Amino acid sequence: MNMSETPEKKKARLRYDNVFKTAWTDEVHFIKHSRKGNKFAFCEFCRTDFSINHGGHSDVTTVI
Repeated sequence: MNMSETPEKKKARLRYDNVFKTAWTDEVHFIKHSRKGNKFAFCEFCRTDFSINHGGHSDVTTVI
Protein backbone atom coordinates (compact mmCIF):
# COMPACT_ATOMS: atom_id res chain seq x y z
CA MET A 1 0.00 0.00 0.00
CA ASN A 2 1.36 3.38 -1.03
CA MET A 3 1.14 6.45 1.09
CA SER A 4 -1.27 7.90 -1.46
CA GLU A 5 -3.71 4.98 -1.08
CA THR A 6 -6.26 5.13 1.70
CA PRO A 7 -7.42 2.00 3.51
CA GLU A 8 -10.95 0.78 2.90
CA LYS A 9 -13.52 1.94 5.39
CA LYS A 10 -15.62 -0.63 7.18
CA LYS A 11 -19.34 -0.47 6.53
CA ALA A 12 -21.32 0.80 9.47
CA ARG A 13 -23.94 -1.58 10.81
CA LEU A 14 -27.49 -0.36 10.60
CA ARG A 15 -29.23 -0.18 13.94
CA TYR A 16 -32.96 -0.49 14.15
CA ASP A 17 -34.76 0.73 17.23
CA ASN A 18 -37.91 -1.18 18.08
CA VAL A 19 -41.08 0.62 19.08
CA PHE A 20 -44.24 -0.65 20.76
CA LYS A 21 -46.87 -2.13 18.44
CA THR A 22 -50.49 -2.31 19.58
CA ALA A 23 -50.88 -5.69 17.86
CA TRP A 24 -48.74 -7.19 20.64
CA THR A 25 -51.61 -6.61 23.10
CA ASP A 26 -53.70 -9.18 21.20
CA GLU A 27 -51.07 -11.83 21.90
CA VAL A 28 -50.11 -10.77 25.44
CA HIS A 29 -53.19 -9.25 27.10
CA PHE A 30 -51.46 -7.77 30.14
CA ILE A 31 -48.98 -5.69 28.10
CA LYS A 32 -49.81 -2.15 27.06
CA HIS A 33 -48.10 1.03 25.89
CA SER A 34 -45.90 2.68 28.49
CA ARG A 35 -46.05 6.30 29.57
CA LYS A 36 -42.25 6.40 29.30
CA GLY A 37 -42.38 6.37 25.49
CA ASN A 38 -42.51 4.20 22.38
CA LYS A 39 -39.42 2.21 23.33
CA PHE A 40 -41.04 0.84 26.50
CA ALA A 41 -43.94 -1.45 27.35
CA PHE A 42 -45.94 -1.66 30.57
CA CYS A 43 -46.77 -4.98 32.24
CA GLU A 44 -50.09 -4.67 34.07
CA PHE A 45 -49.40 -7.88 35.97
CA CYS A 46 -46.18 -6.73 37.66
CA ARG A 47 -46.89 -2.97 37.25
CA THR A 48 -43.50 -2.33 35.65
CA ASP A 49 -42.23 -0.50 32.58
CA PHE A 50 -39.56 -2.35 30.62
CA SER A 51 -37.47 -1.56 27.56
CA ILE A 52 -38.30 -3.13 24.20
CA ASN A 53 -35.70 -1.10 22.31
CA HIS A 54 -33.29 -3.93 21.63
CA GLY A 55 -35.41 -7.08 21.36
CA GLY A 56 -38.82 -5.77 20.36
CA HIS A 57 -41.37 -8.57 20.11
CA SER A 58 -39.09 -11.09 21.81
CA ASP A 59 -38.78 -8.75 24.82
CA VAL A 60 -42.57 -8.79 25.13
CA THR A 61 -43.01 -12.55 24.72
CA THR A 62 -40.26 -13.45 27.20
CA VAL A 63 -42.31 -11.76 29.91
CA ILE A 64 -44.85 -14.57 29.69
